[in-house]
Amino acid sequence: MIDNPIQTIKPKLVLSLGPAATQYTFSLGARLLQQTSAAQATVVSTTTSGSALDTLTVTDTSGSWLQGSASTYLVRSSEALATIVVGSASGTLEVGDIVTGGTSNSIGIVKTWDGSANLVLHYITGAFTNSETLSEPGGWTGTVTSSTESGDSFGAYLTAAPTFDGDQTEVLVYHRNHGMHNRTNNVAIEGVVSEIADTTLTSALSTGATSISVANASLFHKVVNGAAISNTNPGYIRIGTELIQYSAISSDGKTITVATSGRGAVSTTEQTHASGATVECYNLDGIPLIDINKTHTSISCPWLDTYMLHITGVANDGIRSGGNQVFATQNVQFETLTPSVSVMDMPETNITARLNTTSATSIGDGSATVDQASFVNDGSYEPITLNDLNIFTNPRMVCSEVNELAKLNGEKSLTMLIDLSTEKSTLSPVVDLDRCSLITTTNRINKWPGGPDAYGQQSQIDTTQDVSQLPFGDQNDAVYITRLARLIRESRSLRVDFQMSRPPEAEVRIYYRVFNSGTNEDVDSRGWTLMQLPLQYDSSPSEEVLWKDYYYEVSGLNFNAFQIKIVMRSTNQARVPLIADLRAIALAT
Repeated sequence: MIDNPIQTIKPKLVLSLGPAATQYTFSLGARLLQQTSAAQATVVSTTTSGSALDTLTVTDTSGSWLQGSASTYLVRSSEALATIVVGSASGTLEVGDIVTGGTSNSIGIVKTWDGSANLVLHYITGAFTNSETLSEPGGWTGTVTSSTESGDSFGAYLTAAPTFDGDQTEVLVYHRNHGMHNRTNNVAIEGVVSEIADTTLTSALSTGATSISVANASLFHKVVNGAAISNTNPGYIRIGTELIQYSAISSDGKTITVATSGRGAVSTTEQTHASGATVECYNLDGIPLIDINKTHTSISCPWLDTYMLHITGVANDGIRSGGNQVFATQNVQFETLTPSVSVMDMPETNITARLNTTSATSIGDGSATVDQASFVNDGSYEPITLNDLNIFTNPRMVCSEVNELAKLNGEKSLTMLIDLSTEKSTLSPVVDLDRCSLITTTNRINKWPGGPDAYGQQSQIDTTQDVSQLPFGDQNDAVYITRLARLIRESRSLRVDFQMSRPPEAEVRIYYRVFNSGTNEDVDSRGWTLMQLPLQYDSSPSEEVLWKDYYYEVSGLNFNAFQIKIVMRSTNQARVPLIADLRAIALAT
């Protein structure tokens, strides 16, 4: 696989706020701070209800978010404000100082202070009362003349320990042309390594030892699966072939404490290790590598070159890593097959071939709704032509060994039979078995369902948007873009003509972008505009082989240069549009 093929997902926490009858307001992008624990996070989405617990989905978390009450571990927002007129102020107050109300016991952090009477606090825990005394640990004091609270809510607390959004317990795998488009695929992955550099033993490690002396493990993960390491939530190291669970690392990084029953973990054998032996951190961004280097029985969010793997925990930061020696099983999908077989076919002899195949799934829109199921093989054979293109009406595949074992009971996913016949008992056709091969061809076409998403997670794609209108980059895979055409004279209309044969499963979208003369604008900074479908465009064509002329036109423009973009989409990779005789004409009227 390519270098560093694993992308971990920066986690999002889901915070449940109480009490249940209260409806809270929190601004998207607001920074949250939990009282006492000092845990922090940024709001990315909210839900509110008059009868159920409100929830906040947050990211960029730090610290440990703790369950609270009406008076403990309160959730404070950077957008929860108190605008206070202060009298009798004395001392020095600066932005970032903590101010407490002597009567209300409300707390806030200074956002602005004009040095005399006008004070704005944020991250407040409650309302301030008139006439109460304000104080700051550095000696500043003042009296509240008036206080107005605004912005986000205050007084909320966590009713339970935070949970993780379901999409966070996954990692993204970059695996070009993996051929695993059905979510029930098995995939075996090995060779993924940590982003943390190795260290070494500074003394020998005997069997049964529970304290490991190393040169420096200060960077080894102390937060694993989204929580601090412990006996019940250990991190992992590897020495030789032995996996060891650890529950603590000393502050100087020189001692690793083995978790309870942590030696010889994951069915490895406990061994003695000599001083100087390499100690590998066996976690990737806080995810134990035992969750990644294994055979996975399903995948999610498959696209042509990526898919997601389910894991039991979450990452710490969201990084791309894994090393340069990662291996993974894959299928070989095809819609066109060319059997290359050297034969000697003489008069009065005949050579025919038949093929048994296994069904595959088109990538389509990446959802669980597919054109056909994978791993269907009814045992039948269909005739094919040797040394020529054989085109199928739906995708087929050669399965990986792990899928043949798991899905086909160990049977082969593709078998070719060659029948030899003759009219003379003394004459036989010949097949050279040393020069036999199969050339498989697949169409790289999909149907991206909306706006952009870096990781292709279905739940994160905004289906109201169009990724093809972005200035550059398109997550539809079958895209043709013309060169920038520069014109001598200014034009006001643009027409695009071509012939097309299109099956019912496919669609074609035409986009354009135009530029004025003398502009210094970077070409790749301007987005694309979708051309309206022409009247002759049939949304449900029935005759695939019928070629038709199509004319797209847009007017009311002023331009001296233009580009055309053709996006081809299909739910069936075996059924794709064909385009010929493309012409783009700039018109003066």
